[in-house]
Amino acid sequence: MKLGMFKRFVSAGVCALVLLSALLFAAEVVNAQQIRVTVNGTFVNFPDAQPIIIEGRTLVPMRGVFEQMGFVGDWNPHTETSTLVRSGMVVAVRRGDPFFTVNGIQNFPEVPPQLLGGRFMIPLRAVAESTGAGVNWNEHTRTVIITTGNVPVTPPVMPIAPPPQQQNPSITISSQTGQKIAGVPGFVDFQMLTQNMPNGTYPVALRGNVPNGITLQSSDLIINGNTGTVRLHGNNTTQTGTFRITVSVNLGAARGWIDQDLTLVISQPQLNQNFALTVGQQGGNLAQGSSGSVQYSVTTQGLPNGNYSVTLTAPIPQGVSLSSNTFSITNNSGAIMLNSNGTTPAGAHPIHLSFTLGTGPQAVTVNRNVILTIGGQAGQNFVLNIGTPSNSLTQGTAANVQYMISTQNIPGGSHSVTLVNPIPQGVSLASSNTFIVNNNSGAIVLGSNGNTPVGQHTVHLAFTIGSGAQAVTLNRQVTLTVTGAATPTISGGTQTTTIHSGAAHGVSFTFNVQNAAQGHHNISGSAGTNFPPGVFITGSSLHVQGNTGTIVFFVDTTHGPLMPGVHPIPFDISLLDLNGNFTNAGANRVVNLVVS
Repeated sequence: MKLGMFKRFVSAGVCALVLLSALLFAAEVVNAQQIRVTVNGTFVNFPDAQPIIIEGRTLVPMRGVFEQMGFVGDWNPHTETSTLVRSGMVVAVRRGDPFFTVNGIQNFPEVPPQLLGGRFMIPLRAVAESTGAGVNWNEHTRTVIITTGNVPVTPPVMPIAPPPQQQNPSITISSQTGQKIAGVPGFVDFQMLTQNMPNGTYPVALRGNVPNGITLQSSDLIINGNTGTVRLHGNNTTQTGTFRITVSVNLGAARGWIDQDLTLVISQPQLNQNFALTVGQQGGNLAQGSSGSVQYSVTTQGLPNGNYSVTLTAPIPQGVSLSSNTFSITNNSGAIMLNSNGTTPAGAHPIHLSFTLGTGPQAVTVNRNVILTIGGQAGQNFVLNIGTPSNSLTQGTAANVQYMISTQNIPGGSHSVTLVNPIPQGVSLASSNTFIVNNNSGAIVLGSNGNTPVGQHTVHLAFTIGSGAQAVTLNRQVTLTVTGAATPTISGGTQTTTIHSGAAHGVSFTFNVQNAAQGHHNISGSAGTNFPPGVFITGSSLHVQGNTGTIVFFVDTTHGPLMPGVHPIPFDISLLDLNGNFTNAGANRVVNLVVS
């Protein structure tokens, strides 16, 4: 072979070899980008979506791999949940959740399940290992190797078909669009209509594009008669816009979460002429020199429920202020309260009010005027009447009696009251020297410690309205009736005492005593005549202290025939009632002395 021909042959061979090497290298590069999966040595076919690596984790379509592992897959379009079922094991993944569940237990993988290219992709290693399978990775062949061990790869028994669709619980929203004004606290209600759902309380949550400041007023949806209400509450940070929000209701283990979409339109505040705000007449006049408050009703149209601001604008009459710079509107009704500290002059004073809807550049201001009337000299317009007592008292018994008070032109709140001399014996104020006026009504309470004599007693009272130089005192009097003393009573306390023979003893017997004078009461009648030998009364009296009476006997068993056994001791007591009169309530008393 000639040298030139040999060179051309070699050159052509080298070129062919280089071309073949390039083709093989290109094929290896393409194959290197593919991810393969085997289950127990058998490759998994992916006809629709190929495995993909995200953040170092392999994601695969739910069905291909796991059906080859013996699972049966299902998709629920109502809850957007994909499930895998095999031999009592249920793996569930719901769209949008950062976790998957295995038999109800949540697992949070490093890369969450996600929707890619219209297919539900799940983290292969995390889900497969959670089912008990082994997972390995061959970097050289870029293959995920799954082994199921001794787990049989046979299709499980298919679940029983669900009941017909018309029997499934369902939820719809009667009106899917609600409106709210930006920058104004308030709420919007959406009525939920249900079918095949029993009455009860169901958890509810918001998903999707929830605007700033919008929250659920309650995390529970109460269904009653196939209807319920989801209330969206907004604060003053809400901004204008149209928002599509997903409301999810948990129907329990049978159905899981059901989603319904609604639209919330947050609009700018309306112009003044599109809503109405009217301030009504004042609730009552104030008296010059006396502090107090007057309420004015507020009615509206076109304003949502919520809190609004109100301020006084100049000129502001002397001593006048607002109880609060905010007022609340509920169902087109509210109220504001004006105060006077007592320095406001007499007369009719125009009060200028500025009501503000919204905040910032969206705020709308409405100006309104009211009249505050201050009466003449302090105290001239005050009316205070005291009614009849609620009950009478009994001499010797500590008790209280209440008197109702009716007023006119006296501000609501706490005022002072004192007793004025002469004060009947044992009488005091049980209401801490104050009385409270509320809606022109109040009460005072008088007490007696039991020492007030029988009869009708005039009690003088001084009621003070206001304080300092502006104080006004109204003098009133009431009648306190004390009836006769109750009859003393004596009943058993310690009726039997045991002593030991052969010694001298001091022995006490006690009684329960009611309505008797304090001190000593004589023991008489059979006292001393029928006592056993060696038994004597110390002091010959019953000593009463509080509601307890005590008799002390001296018993001498060292001399005399006081034999072992039970020895009754009869006697009479002349009890004194609270008026110092003797009664026979203590006659025929008997105690027992036991000698052992």
